[in-house]
Amino acid sequence: MQIVRFKRLLHCAVACGVLMAFSILVCSPQCVAWQEDPVVYDPNRCPSWSPDGTKIAFESLASGRNQIWVVKTDGSSLVQLTNEPYGAGGPVWGRDGQHVYFIRWDDDHRTDIWRVSADGSNPERVTSTDYNEFSFAISPDGAKLVADTQRGILIYSISGAADTYVAASGEDADPDWAPDGTKVVFIRKGNVWKRNVDLTGLTQLTDAECSDETPHWSPSGTPIVFSSDRLPPRKLWRVAPDGTGLQRVMSDANEPDTVADLYPAWSPDGSRIAFARDDGESCDIWVVNADGTGLSRLTCQVATPTFDPDGGTYTGSQSVTVACATPGATIRYTTDGTVPTESSPAYTEPVTIESSLTLKARAWKAGWFPSHTKSAEYVIE
Repeated sequence: MQIVRFKRLLHCAVACGVLMAFSILVCSPQCVAWQEDPVVYDPNRCPSWSPDGTKIAFESLASGRNQIWVVKTDGSSLVQLTNEPYGAGGPVWGRDGQHVYFIRWDDDHRTDIWRVSADGSNPERVTSTDYNEFSFAISPDGAKLVADTQRGILIYSISGAADTYVAASGEDADPDWAPDGTKVVFIRKGNVWKRNVDLTGLTQLTDAECSDETPHWSPSGTPIVFSSDRLPPRKLWRVAPDGTGLQRVMSDANEPDTVADLYPAWSPDGSRIAFARDDGESCDIWVVNADGTGLSRLTCQVATPTFDPDGGTYTGSQSVTVACATPGATIRYTTDGTVPTESSPAYTEPVTIESSLTLKARAWKAGWFPSHTKSAEYVIE
């Protein structure tokens, strides 16, 4: 019963060969990343809870290409799960808790659904179709998939049984299962809809001139949580399966108008919601209680180091102070033009530059994504 919104991003990946960093979604509710200027930070998105509620898998660009990462729900033990050569995204934790399913690109920029063991080993293909999958969810019994594809929203068994169309429109997206496995919720023309898996009972749940996205059905069967720009840029909302009781998840204090909240996902016990928050400076995974309280941030990236003085042309040797705004971060640097690694020299005192060179620095902190690399060229005359 977990979902991922991936369709518009995948169109970009097919065109470019790799997912670009997505832009702030204030004016791009369908995540049309290629129509916006790319942001300068690495987005983290598409959270998915492990069945025991102790971990969250998510997609990140922190390693330079979309890959699957896992973090404990207390924000510790951040690890990269996949290292796919052409990218991986949209993780969905398997019902057995032993596998994480994901969208995988191949060298022809086509996609299938794959899975990997929870420790990152044994990647294997799950589907092999002649069409791209953009998003998917696993049925409560773990036997079927509902997927948003080039052919529409389809239900088919993981073992490869014949397809059943839930919706054939290319405008339909973001499918998720009801906890009893009898219904599917999805987005049609910017609103939340549901339909029985026997193709009866098509019902519109929300009706507004806005863009709702990524509905996720509560483990209890009610409510359904989703992201919407009905209060821009995007907020988290919930609605009952009969379309009543529409309300925000959080108050203005916890969800100010300066942030866009995306990709909500219920915890297995229905007590918490994980989501991605884009504040214009970062896009990280956050968690909030179902009643809108207890907001906490799970992922963070170390701030990019700064140089003083910065690069330039100087008439004499320079003593360069390197700093990082993230408390407790370890800065490492190089002077040979290579990108610093965790084995590069640690910065402990100002770097003396007596001849022309390129100084690079990067910072690390346990449980955080490493910083971007700061680079500056110094010319000593």
